[in-house]
Amino acid sequence: MLNDNADIVYNPDEPFFMAFNLDKQPTVDILADLRGAYILGEMIKYREWHDYYILSRLLTIYQAHGMKVEQISAMNDFFYHFCW
Repeated sequence: MLNDNADIVYNPDEPFFMAFNLDKQPTVDILADLRGAYILGEMIKYREWHDYYILSRLLTIYQAHGMKVEQISAMNDFFYHFCW
């Protein structure tokens, strides 16, 4: 179904669905950083405050340091085949 080698799999057109491989340390770290941005109030320094905007900023940084992110575009096909 989803690539086991990827740390995160998502569709940029439908960012409400993301798959996080919690067996990988970078994934655990990015989720902790996202939580920390809200707990420490860091998110008010960003232009936008919603979770996907902040997560996309973190993804840019983490990808530059080797995080494996896979973008998929056929979410509708995925849902039709595996969820219905």
